[in-house]
Amino acid sequence: MAVQPALTEEQVAPLFSLLQDPEEEVRIEALQALVHLPLTTASWRRLGDYLLVMLDTTAGNTGGIAPANHRSGDAAPGISEEAAANLPPLPRPELIDAAIYAPLPAVRAHLRRLAGSDNVEDRWLAARALARAGDRSALPVLLEALR
Repeated sequence: MAVQPALTEEQVAPLFSLLQDPEEEVRIEALQALVHLPLTTASWRRLGDYLLVMLDTTAGNTGGIAPANHRSGDAAPGISEEAAANLPPLPRPELIDAAIYAPLPAVRAHLRRLAGSDNVEDRWLAARALARAGDRSALPVLLEALR
């Protein structure tokens, strides 16, 4: 199977803009499309920044999980704290399910932290997503659920 070339920033810009659409279903579909497309490194970083901000801000009570370590003092590089505060929310299950496809260590690390959180819903959603990706860090949560 041939590797597809990464889509240009210009090609994926419309999908990134849909992440701020007023309709929740449109935001979900745009995110699901983005995580399954061949993106440039810059686009993956941009999407990773978005995912980390959303994972931090939509958590509500994250059960003691500290916000993700971003690469700068802002909410995330390229996303100001003000802009992050104004991002429309996404449902937690869809957000976590999409985040597992991001090939970014910071996003995967955040999902692992969620799998160890005190928030039962986040812990289960993250463990389920990690298990689908073959990540062994999901095992303790999955084994606990079997008991």
